[in-house]
Formats: sequence, C-alpha cells, structure tokens
Amino acid sequence: LSVEGKKGSLGSGRIVTEHEVHPETWYLDGGRVPVCISVEAGQADLFLCAYLGIDLVVKGERTYRLLDATVKFHSGLPRPGDVIRYEIEIEKFVRQGNTYLFFFNFKGYIGQRHLITMTHGCAGFFTEEEIRNSGGIILSEADKMSRTGKREATWQDLVPMEAETYDDESLE
Repeated sequence: LSVEGKKGSLGSGRIVTEHEVHPETWYLDGGRVPVCISVEAGQADLFLCAYLGIDLVVKGERTYRLLDATVKFHSGLPRPGDVIRYEIEIEKFVRQGNTYLFFFNFKGYIGQRHLITMTHGCAGFFTEEEIRNSGGIILSEADKMSRTGKREATWQDLVPMEAETYDDESLE
C-alpha cells in the first residue's frame, strides 16, 4: 500500500501491506489462518531491504536469514473475510566485515483490532559457507522445555486421535 525511505540508502524505511484471507484458501486450518502464515503473509521486509539498497551491496552472493525476533499475538487467528494490514519498519542496517544485518519490527491489524506484533527482529545476509558452518538454530534449555498449548472451546480435531499398533500382517 505504501513504501517510505530513501531508495538505495541502506537507511531506515517502512512498508504497509495487506493480505486478504479468502474462504477456500489452501492454508486454512480449522477455519483459521495458521500461526506461520499469520506471521509471514504480509512480510515484505525483503522487498523493503531491496528498495533500501541491500541487493546493490550483496549482488546475489548472500542469502537472507532471519536470526531472531519476538512475536506476540493480541487476538485470535484470522478467519476468511479478514484483511490483515501489516506495518513493517526497518530500523537500521549494520555491517560487520562483509556481513550486513538489519533490525526491524512490525504490527499487524484486522481493521482496528491489533492482531500481532513482532519486535527485536534481526536478519542478515550470509554466504552459503557461512550458513553451512553456522551450527544452525541454537536452543537454550528454556527453549527445549515442553509447553502446554491452548485450544479454543470450539476447536474440532480434523481426525480422531487414537493410539494404535499394527503387526506386519495388519499392515499388509
């Protein structure tokens, strides 16, 4: 819907996007947009990065990787008919050697209802070798702990869940 910032500057910028949830969309789960789609549907931080000049610097030799972010939902997941408006801001770019990082955040709304907030977003552009040797996602002990999920009272399982065992003959 709008783009702000100086083209090619590697400075701060802002973009506003919208994502309309259609009734028969393939990704709906239980009549709702899943968390992953709700987070990513309006994400145009890569477009904004390109507009602000990162492609002119990395020249296709480096790949985008999200490094960290905090995501908070303020209301239930979107439903068909909802239009999610995302307001995404790149705060700044930093350079460490040949590696560029940028820091960003966004807010998402359905009408005037606050849906989602991402803060402390950090992403960077890395070579294939840097990615290969990075060690991947490093989880703390707290990250590894199991957590109980939440289900709305109207939740319906897609299929009944039962513990079953089968011997070879049953499988045949």
